[in-house]
Amino acid sequence: MNKKGQGFAKRVTLDNIDEYKSLLSNAKERKDNFAAGKSKAKSKDKKVDSLFDGEPIKVDLPFKTISKKKATSKKKEKITTLKSKSKKQTHGELVWEKKLPTTDAQNQAGKVTGCVKLTQAEFKVGNEVINHRTYFREKVFASLDWETIKQEPFTEKADVAVDIVIDGKSYGSHSLIVRHKPRGESKQGNAPTQLHWGDMKGTIRKINPTGKTLKLFSVKKKPKNFIIEIS
Repeated sequence: MNKKGQGFAKRVTLDNIDEYKSLLSNAKERKDNFAAGKSKAKSKDKKVDSLFDGEPIKVDLPFKTISKKKATSKKKEKITTLKSKSKKQTHGELVWEKKLPTTDAQNQAGKVTGCVKLTQAEFKVGNEVINHRTYFREKVFASLDWETIKQEPFTEKADVAVDIVIDGKSYGSHSLIVRHKPRGESKQGNAPTQLHWGDMKGTIRKINPTGKTLKLFSVKKKPKNFIIEIS
């Protein structure tokens, strides 16, 4: 009896088996072919592996590894250097100097003055001793932005940017105040123009530069900036 099977077998019958004969092979023959192929592959792998037999060797190549961390730190260091250079002021002319008494050094007994009196101090411009009554207001600090703070007695003040260096150590740039009171010079021992230490008063008192020389320099191309060096 001609029965139909399932799936592929469903289409194969005794009547049409010759059509599918090429697709059907002996199970033993398929198994033998698979085993032969596997053996051949193993033989080929052995030949490949034999190419890498032997002892490993170490070769030193002429290349160096660059540390990214070090490269970054060098870059930061370079930037820091550039910044510090850009802040450094260029000395202009020496416009005044004075040997500091205890009052200017903020170390006198009693209440401190908080300022440096801009006196004559026998300072010369050319061959002439300065007139301290007008020299600081009309020449040294003439380019500052002055404002009147009192009419009686008439008093003016101006802010001034000053870089301060004491015994070779920089204390940075500070905004100080310079005051000018023309009638102040009529009183014995007073000077009409005074430079107030501002936030540097405590530092000056602690260092106590009594007897040391204060030098006041202008700054090139910056008429509103100055440098103070004490040594």
